[in-house]
Amino acid sequence: MTLAAFASGKVVGFRLATADTAGTLALEFGSSRHAAAALRRAAAAHRRVLVHLTVKDWAGNKRIYERAVRLAL
Repeated sequence: MTLAAFASGKVVGFRLATADTAGTLALEFGSSRHAAAALRRAAAAHRRVLVHLTVKDWAGNKRIYERAVRLAL
């Protein structure tokens, strides 16, 4: 999962996860101090970010989800 912020499409976070069974998986990502500060400023300005999620299985199938979400503090 990557979280791209601002119009420039800068990637500010990345996370890999593995699930052994089907179902819901909660992801938390970490970012650098500089990127976290930019996200806080964007949240204070009520900006939107694009969440890009790529899901792959062991058979090689891939599904890409993109959702624009509004940040909140």
